[in-house]
Amino acid sequence: MAETPQAAPENPGGFVIFMPWVTLPRSVCVGRFRFHPLRVSEIGAVIDREVTTAIESALNCYVRRNGQPIESCTIVLRSRGNRTWDIPRKHWDLAIDAAKSSH
Repeated sequence: MAETPQAAPENPGGFVIFMPWVTLPRSVCVGRFRFHPLRVSEIGAVIDREVTTAIESALNCYVRRNGQPIESCTIVLRSRGNRTWDIPRKHWDLAIDAAKSSH
């Protein structure tokens, strides 16, 4: 899992968890988390637009075996609340456990 801290004053702080080499065929809810397939070109449709650029930058670091950037991944979202993309550090173990129990 990767984290993307938002430090710039114009962006809200928070952490994003995604699985860069796994793209689920559909969204799956496990406990308090939703594992959602995400096309890199459609990030703004899934998460707040103010963090879209930061997420795109983070995902640009991941490439396929042929050296091309990934085109999709799975993002972990909270099932409820505002800023569902922001997974507080204290919930990371819960997200990991949810990922383990989802298969």
